[in-house]
Amino acid sequence: MIRFKMTDRDIDELREKCFYHPDPEAQRRADIVLLCVHDIPKAKVAEIFDCHRNTVTNTLHRYEQGGVEGLVSARRPGRPSALSPYRLMIVESLENYPVRSINEACERIQKTTGILRKPSVVRTMLHRLGFRPLQSGAMPCPKKKLRPNTLWIRNTS
Repeated sequence: MIRFKMTDRDIDELREKCFYHPDPEAQRRADIVLLCVHDIPKAKVAEIFDCHRNTVTNTLHRYEQGGVEGLVSARRPGRPSALSPYRLMIVESLENYPVRSINEACERIQKTTGILRKPSVVRTMLHRLGFRPLQSGAMPCPKKKLRPNTLWIRNTS
């Protein structure tokens, strides 16, 4: 069984991580450590978080080795995007002339870079670049007046 000697400052730092950290997995891990600090059995903590008790043990080991920062997931390296060299050009183009849809953004990116990407990939990239859709509703307009030459035809089919 892993036991911790934690000061009030450490507990406050963990509580802050629980509520204000942008990574939801880091929040969950901080919650697990906080419950284990209060002598709640690992099996009960695993039941509360709907996970295996080995996950609870692994989380405690992460905290033991790295402290509060050990609870944060490390960024996993991957293959860089083919669009990353064109990032500034794409941002400048979209800021100067905003697009109305993701399909229009796909076309614009293909014209400027020569690289074709699916709409789902472009949507993810735009979110990472800080773009958000601006949703607007229809403006209410006054009712149209009936014109004397308007024909009302009954649909027979």
